[in-house]
Amino acid sequence: MRPLSGLVNEASAIAVMSNLEPIAIELRCRQVRSRAFLHDAAMKQTLQYRLYRQLARVKVAASEYRGDALWIAGKEKHSGEPLSLFYYGTLLCYDYLVDSFYAEHSIVRERESVSVRHGSRLLTTESESDLVIGDIAWPYHLGMPKNGFLQLPPQISHRIALPAEWSSVEQRFSARKTTRDELRKVEKFGLTFRTTHDAATIDRFYDTMYLPYGRRRHADLADLEPRDVIQKTAARGALIEVLHGDSVVGGGVLQRVDRVMQFMWLGVVDGLDAALQSAVGAALYCFSMRHAIDVGCSEINLMYAPAQLNNGIHRYKRKLGARIGNDWPYGQLLMKVAHLTPAVVSLFANTPFAAMGARRGLHARIMVAQDDLSPEDVLKIASYYACDGFESIKILSMRPVSEQVLRGDYAAEGVPMRIEVRDLTRSANAAADFCRV
Repeated sequence: MRPLSGLVNEASAIAVMSNLEPIAIELRCRQVRSRAFLHDAAMKQTLQYRLYRQLARVKVAASEYRGDALWIAGKEKHSGEPLSLFYYGTLLCYDYLVDSFYAEHSIVRERESVSVRHGSRLLTTESESDLVIGDIAWPYHLGMPKNGFLQLPPQISHRIALPAEWSSVEQRFSARKTTRDELRKVEKFGLTFRTTHDAATIDRFYDTMYLPYGRRRHADLADLEPRDVIQKTAARGALIEVLHGDSVVGGGVLQRVDRVMQFMWLGVVDGLDAALQSAVGAALYCFSMRHAIDVGCSEINLMYAPAQLNNGIHRYKRKLGARIGNDWPYGQLLMKVAHLTPAVVSLFANTPFAAMGARRGLHARIMVAQDDLSPEDVLKIASYYACDGFESIKILSMRPVSEQVLRGDYAAEGVPMRIEVRDLTRSANAAADFCRV
């Protein structure tokens, strides 16, 4: 059993992790479970692994040529205002989208088994609904007409480059308060770790940590892997266990591909107080990085999180220094705003997201609806949502914005990426301008 050696020794109050969800699983895409990992997931060569993943995608593509067309109405999640939505797709992200958009909803009309060709026409011609969403599986999204639509990755990846020594990570974490607090949590409870391939231990992890934690955190939205997937991946990779004294309080499944360590899934035992549970979450990430360095990896892949920039999973991985990427292999979301109603404004003012631009590069897309937006406000917004991997930050205002704000030289303020501010009140077609890249 090994601790994190050389941790910061200063005393600190333990911050309870409330809205943060440090969970490394590919969530909420119901029909995507482990397509890249169902069989021989522990391939050692990167080229082999990519070929394997591509073949896995091809095998499921035929079943996703037809999808469902749904007309949905309900109350927007944050304002309670009426929101109408047209959805076409194979339900890959349906549950997560509906949960993010609505406080309550109902399906007004539906058509099943609609071909991609006809679904494409429906997406293009639908004009009555406030929002139009295409949830299109690979490879069919490649041929979809995209004029007037924003392209969104359903999930974004999170990767951290690793130095040769763990002490370098400690120094980097210790230099910032937010990550220094994560180290202190681990030290306060004296947590240690070990790795194992034992089948009975992996089974116990699945039953007492992975399933309860996933259900508790995500309830009906939990997309939990079958037992055999966890067993095979952990047996060929490793199960990392976090110990509090002699008791195992958390675990995670690791898989190595070439010199990249993938942090696949985690779980925490029930019944821990909030401070200890928070420390176990921090320990799983820190210990996994430590283990990856010990075995010679140059990168840890913390896997995916929804491309919603207030999402707790993304926020936690960002805090650890992850670089985001657009490599979700199973499809793409297309989104068009037909009517900028109060419900739509409320939705996107509360739901900033990552969108795709030229050459699949990612940018942060943030709507604001506050009066008297100042250059200082712009810099605060940019600082909060900036993340390594974004090409730019685009702030779209539903209130009049001064020329000083629109033409501000934000690069001179040390912001590490381009900032663009748009005043949608000056647009002849604000809904279309919102979707313009």
